[in-house]
Amino acid sequence: HRDLHSFPTRRSSDLSFFRRRAAAIVIGKMDYRRREDLPPLLYEAFTPLLMDPNKGIHKAAVDTLRKLDLPEMRRAEAIAALQILILAYKDDREDDGFFLDLIRAFRAKTKSTDEKTRKRNDEVLFAMLEKVGDQALLYDIRWVSTAFATQPRLIDLLLRLLKSDERQDYHDEKLVDAINAVPEELICARTKELEAVASSESVTRSLSARIVETLTRAGAFDEAARINDAIFARIPDAVEHRRYKAATNLQRVATRFEAAIAGGNLASIPSLAQEWREAEQVVAEGEGW
Repeated sequence: HRDLHSFPTRRSSDLSFFRRRAAAIVIGKMDYRRREDLPPLLYEAFTPLLMDPNKGIHKAAVDTLRKLDLPEMRRAEAIAALQILILAYKDDREDDGFFLDLIRAFRAKTKSTDEKTRKRNDEVLFAMLEKVGDQALLYDIRWVSTAFATQPRLIDLLLRLLKSDERQDYHDEKLVDAINAVPEELICARTKELEAVASSESVTRSLSARIVETLTRAGAFDEAARINDAIFARIPDAVEHRRYKAATNLQRVATRFEAAIAGGNLASIPSLAQEWREAEQVVAEGEGW
């Protein structure tokens, strides 16, 4: 405090801002043992910072709150403050990352409530979360998909992100992992959409392969086979692509085998076996290319 008072040229309102923000930040920077020694009065002074009218201050307070184990009375005050902030920011798309931080903090501080209340809270929070921009959701997709794993509309959100222009290649693994964790019956109901994404020329081969694995695990063998047919058909016949096309053909025939067996189409097995032998031969010959 002596350091702050040593700046006489600052306006009192500026000093007030710096003091409040410092108070919101410094507690979070303490190690666990030092926070354990803090007097209860300090927590009483901290919780009003969550409702500070200055965005920079209540953002810092929310960040610190996630690291604190508040006394029961102060925890109730903090939860009430988080509820107010969530309602205040639910339609503000300027800082979706902070809105997700609010939801994360609220869920962490209410995890000890009864199951019925938690379920109702999650339904409300997920409805708000569906309005968050794709970029923020993609950045935090692993937490979102884990925290709201029981929400029936999670598959809708994941498919939206899979089709999003904001999606980058490095998001693909997390996205498909999240889809794989969704109940199988929900995946089976959306196989056409997954097929459309995987068959698109704009997606990478690795993403298409991941979706093929997802579909085969869900028993959607026909859709998986059509995806590999589409991928194979797009590979040029140029010499430099011969090895890759031959290997892709093996994958294509393999998924056709799975589809035929799953569908009871045993009559097609001999011709598929012939295709497999021919594909293997091409791959073997390709070792010398």
